[in-house]
Amino acid sequence: MVGYGSSLRRDDVLGLKISSMVASWNLIGVKVLRVHQLTFELAYELSLVEKVILIDAASNLDSQVKLEQILASDTQELFTHGCSPSGLIAISQWLYGKAPEVWLLQINAEDFSLGRGISPKAKQGITAGLKILYSFLTGVLCTR
Repeated sequence: MVGYGSSLRRDDVLGLKISSMVASWNLIGVKVLRVHQLTFELAYELSLVEKVILIDAASNLDSQVKLEQILASDTQELFTHGCSPSGLIAISQWLYGKAPEVWLLQINAEDFSLGRGISPKAKQGITAGLKILYSFLTGVLCTR
């Protein structure tokens, strides 16, 4: 699991916050990473696992949370500072010959301004996101 975002931009911290909460569950077989943004260096980590969940804040979702499977993209620029979830999958496949099944959990957010503290909308999303993650992770672990 990779939670990402900026702790300096209010709701953008959601990926980091939720991944920290999941880490406190101490689920066997679940490794949690917290990063500022997705970078090419994560491709190696992806090549080592069968499934990964990426967690990020997003604006203008139709619901509090959105969980969707992400597929590799062949349009990723190789000379950018960060990368998209689909680009990260493609890089893992290209460099290491394999990539995991990737899921993106987006949490609806509204305030990305500089500062600390999260919006009421984001707080609701945390609760909904944790419920989805618990179901997903315990389902994955029980079906191994």
